[in-house]
Amino acid sequence: MSAHLLACLAVLAWAATASPPVSGGMLPDVESKDVSGAPRRLSDLVSGKEPVLVVAITERGAAGRMRAWFDVADTRAPLVRRVSIVSIGKPFFVTDDLARSKARQQVPPAHWHATLFDSDHRMARALGLGEGDEAWAFAVDDGGKVLAFHRGSPFEPSAEEVWRALQPPGAAGE
Repeated sequence: MSAHLLACLAVLAWAATASPPVSGGMLPDVESKDVSGAPRRLSDLVSGKEPVLVVAITERGAAGRMRAWFDVADTRAPLVRRVSIVSIGKPFFVTDDLARSKARQQVPPAHWHATLFDSDHRMARALGLGEGDEAWAFAVDDGGKVLAFHRGSPFEPSAEEVWRALQPPGAAGE
């Protein structure tokens, strides 16, 4: 099979994945290892008594865009728990352990347990996230329901829905 045909089939397979969860829908419960190598379930990371900011990326080059969401959250939603999903492709000659060790260099140790990692886009496909260098941000309630989502920068006007959903009841601006 030609390389061009294989590339076309890979794009079609990616396009056939589920659509991303929308506001009011459920965030699929994916399972993977965190960056320390421990197995984790997304449902365990989002369960609690308050909304959670879940930020996902599908390309290694989007790490700065993920970090931007968490930097803005420091002032816009400082008490909200945060979960990262890093679902990237890696060359066949790079081991998962090496890829996770590189991720650990970027993720503060206090957040290793809340950073799900896979190197074959398995979580991205399960979540319906397409390829690209944008970050996906979800405000999720304690039961896994998506309160709001945005693909792109945390500074865009359309990201306000995510920030509003993360505010405690009765907070200023509601």
